[in-house]
Amino acid sequence: MKRVTAILFLHLFWSQLAYSSFPKTISGEELHSSKIYSWDMQKAKKGTVVFFLSSSCPCSNSHISHLKKLKSEFRNLHFIGIHSNKFAKRKRIQDYFNKKEVNFPVLLDHDLKIANLFKAVKTPHVFVFNQKGKTLFHGGLTNSINFKIAQKFYLKEALTDIENGLIPKQSFARALGCYISR
Repeated sequence: MKRVTAILFLHLFWSQLAYSSFPKTISGEELHSSKIYSWDMQKAKKGTVVFFLSSSCPCSNSHISHLKKLKSEFRNLHFIGIHSNKFAKRKRIQDYFNKKEVNFPVLLDHDLKIANLFKAVKTPHVFVFNQKGKTLFHGGLTNSINFKIAQKFYLKEALTDIENGLIPKQSFARALGCYISR
């Protein structure tokens, strides 16, 4: 009975998140420029993809090339990376993302305000919004902590649906990976 109650609670919590709205603007210090980067979600043709990454998480690391490919493939969607880790050093983070040659802005979230707002718990953890800030999808990118052995590609499926003018068939997938250091 306790298990059923816990499952129902989690389902209700996550389903509420799926239909909630977030601020229409995402702002933070951009990793490379050290300037404040601000994105108005209404500017994206099809929506905005916000994902939490970590320079020290192997799971996050294994999914970066996939995110870069999705960014190139889904040009009507705007991609923003968030690095939320209270203890990470800026130089190490910068070196890491320079080496990865990311093709999207990465915002530093040392104070964890963005992670707390989104209730992001792991890396990678992704949120997809329409232009009005409504959550269309959130959770994991794939069904594996290692992208090379993944068999289900949740984010790609959701983005394909959005690109085709559809509501994603699946609005939530469990995020796998390292916990965000708070």
